[in-house]
Amino acid sequence: MGESRLHALMRERAEARWRAALAAALGVLDELAAAGIAAVVAGSLAKGPFLAHSDVDFVVTGRPDRARRRQAEDIVARRMAAAGLPYDLVFADFLADRPRAALLEGYLDASDLRALAAAA
Repeated sequence: MGESRLHALMRERAEARWRAALAAALGVLDELAAAGIAAVVAGSLAKGPFLAHSDVDFVVTGRPDRARRRQAEDIVARRMAAAGLPYDLVFADFLADRPRAALLEGYLDASDLRALAAAA
């Protein structure tokens, strides 16, 4: 017995949302890098599964000054609003060692996202 029409539709929508999130995240990371801000993607987009209610988790990994933090916030907010996707933005230097390590476990950088997009 094959997949029901409802399940097929749900799968197609989930895949389209994943592709949109991947493209948006890559755009964010590229723009952050161009601004000299080091960041990665963590959470469900990086480790899976990226579900209908999932957001995109960005982690700024360097130690940006106040102006660069603000710039990072503006870049992420603008690009994710344009994509219509929820997000979280965390500055790793604000976290204690253990939570930082847990958050960064299985992260993806821009080159990883490009490889995922190319394979999809």
